[in-house]
Amino acid sequence: MSHAIFACQLRGGPSATSLSVYVKYLTLGDLEIPPPLIEDLSIVLPSLLNLQILLCFLREAIATAWQHAYYPELTELHCYFHSETAASLSSFLNKHKAIRKLYIPSLTYTAFDFPGHVNLPCVTELGAPSCCVPALYPPCHSAIVNLDIFMDLGTLDVRDLLQVLQATAGSLEKVNIHYPPVTEATVIQEVARCLPKIQYLGLKRHGTAPSGERISLDEATSIEDSLKTMHCLYVLELDVLIVDKVTISKWGEACRSMIWVLMGGDTAWSRAGGREWETG
Repeated sequence: MSHAIFACQLRGGPSATSLSVYVKYLTLGDLEIPPPLIEDLSIVLPSLLNLQILLCFLREAIATAWQHAYYPELTELHCYFHSETAASLSSFLNKHKAIRKLYIPSLTYTAFDFPGHVNLPCVTELGAPSCCVPALYPPCHSAIVNLDIFMDLGTLDVRDLLQVLQATAGSLEKVNIHYPPVTEATVIQEVARCLPKIQYLGLKRHGTAPSGERISLDEATSIEDSLKTMHCLYVLELDVLIVDKVTISKWGEACRSMIWVLMGGDTAWSRAGGREWETG
């Protein structure tokens, strides 16, 4: 759709306004928006009063256009942002207390100070850069069940970050840590200390470490020791490591609740009903 056609549709007057009540799902892609359309968006976005799900790339133009928008039925937000639009995102979040699913990865991997504190008491699923976690906790973290943390360069280390979560993370069941800056054994050790009751732990490097790296004996032993205190864990996901059956069996003995070990790609170890570990 050309910019000219888009502008005509936005300037459709009554028809545009009447159609806006039917919009429940909106995607705003990562596109350059010419100045004439920013004004149009500033009119249209606040009119979407029944919007429930919003996916957007929060560039400066969108930040300008949505500053007066309020969506009372918004329950899910996926928003890619950067440091220059963080203040706009913070303000937007604090107006939308009904959000249950919040996914706000940064467009960069550099840490920055997220402005202010955000209070979202209904959030149960959260994905956010590690530098934003302190601003989102407390009090919104008490209801969170699933948490994805994207580690930023120069941010809190894993130990400090997990200590932030430790105090009131009673409902937390699933944690994925993306791009961990230290070894898997170190992260699992800290998770076992701070969040021993979680049920799912994923450590995801996504190509930041060599694929097919074989785990060392020391690291395997350290993970085994940490698993002994994680009595609720049933899934452990390690993105890049190669682990043999002997090691998997030792981990399983250390953590009797664990029934899946996912190794990235199509490799998975599992056991059921007390049977031996099998891969498939």
